[in-house]
Amino acid sequence: KPNRLSLRVITPVFLERKDGIEKIISSFAKNARGAMARFIIQNRVLDELGLKKFNLNGYLFFPQKSNNDQFVFIRDSL
Repeated sequence: KPNRLSLRVITPVFLERKDGIEKIISSFAKNARGAMARFIIQNRVLDELGLKKFNLNGYLFFPQKSNNDQFVFIRDSL
């Protein structure tokens, strides 16, 4: 329940792009969330700028599709 916290919650969204269409593939998104958690711990990320640098497994941050509460990461389909 993010609204009960007294801090900002940023939700990462992981999309796959295939033939110009972007969508969430749940199994890939789950793996990406784990990779991001590892990235945060290993790199001691403490701010949103550090989160935006996440680039594992081909995902890149897309600021034009992101907003204050959701950071969108997109990769081309495998």
